[in-house]
Amino acid sequence: MEDRKKFNLKLSSLSLRRKSKSNGNDSELVNILPSYQMYRSTISKQLIPSREDLRTQPPSYELSPISSASSYNEYGGFDGIPSTYSLPTSPVRELFANPLDLEGESNETILENAHKLKRISASNKEISKALHIHIFMTETVGKVGVKPKIIDPLSIEIKQGDYLYGFVLVTNKTKYDVPFDMFSTVLEGCATFGSNGNLQSSVVRPPTTVVRFLTMFDFNASWNDAALDRLVSDNNNPMVPTIIIDPIDGTHVQLDPRKILEPNITYKKFFAFKVPEKLLDVTCEHGFVKHLQIPPTLGISKNEVITSLRQKYKESDLESSLSEEDAHRGKCYASLTNDMFFSSASIDFSVSARIIGRASDYESIFVKSLGKQGDDEYVVANEDYCYLRVIPVTTNSFELNRSMINEEAKLLSASMEQNIKEKISLARELSAIPVDERSNTTSPDNQLHPTDSAADVAKMQQSYYSKVRARHVHRSRDDLYEVLFPFKRRNVFGTSKVLGMCGLTTPKSEYHVDYHPLPRYLRGKAPPTTTVSIPMELTFLPAENGSRDLPGFKRISVELIALTVKSKKLPIPLVIHPEMMFENKGKSVDNFDTVTLRTYQKYALELSKLIKDVGVESLNLEKQMLRDLKCMANLSTKYDHFKIDKMKLQSDVSSTPVQLLSSIPWEQEAVAGAGSTAPHDEVKFTKKFNINIDLSSAIHLPSMSSDFCLVPDFQTCYVARLYYLNIGLRTPNGEKFHVKVPLILQRQKQV
Repeated sequence: MEDRKKFNLKLSSLSLRRKSKSNGNDSELVNILPSYQMYRSTISKQLIPSREDLRTQPPSYELSPISSASSYNEYGGFDGIPSTYSLPTSPVRELFANPLDLEGESNETILENAHKLKRISASNKEISKALHIHIFMTETVGKVGVKPKIIDPLSIEIKQGDYLYGFVLVTNKTKYDVPFDMFSTVLEGCATFGSNGNLQSSVVRPPTTVVRFLTMFDFNASWNDAALDRLVSDNNNPMVPTIIIDPIDGTHVQLDPRKILEPNITYKKFFAFKVPEKLLDVTCEHGFVKHLQIPPTLGISKNEVITSLRQKYKESDLESSLSEEDAHRGKCYASLTNDMFFSSASIDFSVSARIIGRASDYESIFVKSLGKQGDDEYVVANEDYCYLRVIPVTTNSFELNRSMINEEAKLLSASMEQNIKEKISLARELSAIPVDERSNTTSPDNQLHPTDSAADVAKMQQSYYSKVRARHVHRSRDDLYEVLFPFKRRNVFGTSKVLGMCGLTTPKSEYHVDYHPLPRYLRGKAPPTTTVSIPMELTFLPAENGSRDLPGFKRISVELIALTVKSKKLPIPLVIHPEMMFENKGKSVDNFDTVTLRTYQKYALELSKLIKDVGVESLNLEKQMLRDLKCMANLSTKYDHFKIDKMKLQSDVSSTPVQLLSSIPWEQEAVAGAGSTAPHDEVKFTKKFNINIDLSSAIHLPSMSSDFCLVPDFQTCYVARLYYLNIGLRTPNGEKFHVKVPLILQRQKQV
């Protein structure tokens, strides 16, 4: 039953053909509902080689005249089936010979572990020419007898719902029949995290973690048990494989049912994929909607670099009718410019094609010794990748629920932190009890909990501090991003005098900006809007009995900060929201590291010490909570700062934009003081204005380079990219204060 459930679950990740009203080519494709046997022989094919062998002919039996006539009369004849043809043996009987096989078989499949298999090309460099495999992308659906129009896969930015068309060419240039156990054509999305070793070394080290978040298997472009219809115009008998030759280039469109590649024959397999709207729900073990969105291509994949180098090596030996203008690949990478990702990590999308077989079958053909130990194993004879540049768009359903998603993230974050605090508080209390007296307090029924009186005291303390610290004329509100700072005057002797209190505020709002593609992807279209207008208010409250001299603020600056977060091994248990990135409390350093990362590191360090003292059992700790805490305490972060050159200020009372903050006049307003009967005995001064910035003028600091690409913000279980604006105000005495606001950078559908 468990195996059947996996089968039903994985069917949703297959490349099923769907009709589309927007593209007439898509309506020519046929929907495929794979049988359970097809699933068993392809997607769930086990990593341990089985006894299945389709290369040897089964015993044939001649029908007697009576039985032949009986069969003919009863079933209406077998027109079109050669009398000498024998259907390939099916492994169904072998698979179900033992009813316990389904329950006891391993979950390790070839498809899920293809990246871990040994590569013959690592020990035999000539394999690329002896067994040639090459992927091409086309503009429309591939058809037999129609010359394809080859396109550069990196000439477009792919989004959800786009169709990917192309074909794979496989040629055996040896004089032997080359066997294979699996030929797969897959659309893959992969997050790779490498070691932080010497990045300048020429030695490519294997990645420490590989997460495949997208795997779409094309049954028509891969080997399977049946001859399936790919187009609505096809009329194949699925049980009778036929030899179809494309007159355009003389290639065989069907793979041999015996699972062999014959010498000097080129096989062609057409593929078609549709980029899904989102990832499968099982991709995120915590079930976060934000983690199920399609991430963008990010960073340069080391495997893509290797593939590009191999492609240049193979181009001189291509035997096809393709012109030199069609050989686009190997000229650039999917991540065309610096996208500010970790140098040892990447998120990539590709169409991959692999020839996988047993090591024992290839030893006599390619490599004398593959170094296998013990039993036989599967290896990759050869493979090819076609890398894609994916920049997703914001779906309407996600955009409409963005506020709700953020609120849910805050609740989950607060709940997780509260659970950790409760465990630490319980551990502290247990640690304070002598060891010989803990036995009666370690059971779940007798665990110590804070008393109601202690909780009430804590609430009163919180209320006291909030009332004492809050100024009666300038309260911090939940709907504002606000930073307060004193305005001081320094004299020649180094002392300073506080002249008043200043506040820089902006409404808590979601500021949106469009993704700005590189010029090659605009294709004559007008560039998207990259301007943002942020309403601001600068307030000055003079000190009591102090001077009424107004501060001469001249300039205000804006920086764009790109925050990249990644986990080393464990999935991130939270959705990062703005309150986890900054607090706007006037700290010298106010970012994700100080607000969130160091907090969880302190929790992890203290809880680790307490566990050694009181033990895990006494705290009744959940394994999942410890994993989540470990993940949060070991996150890696990267900050990239961008100076905004194009920035103008616009006052509420004037439509003329200005450059200097000093050009906007102060407005005076009378306010009432606390405990005063006079209606207006204090005065505050304000400047209300908008900051208009253009993110297309951003310059990376400190390199002062404009050669970069800011991908849309996203979050997955292992990687997150977020943006926020850092608005800085410099006082006349040289001090600088900042208020931070979150920024949503997304690709819109019209791009």
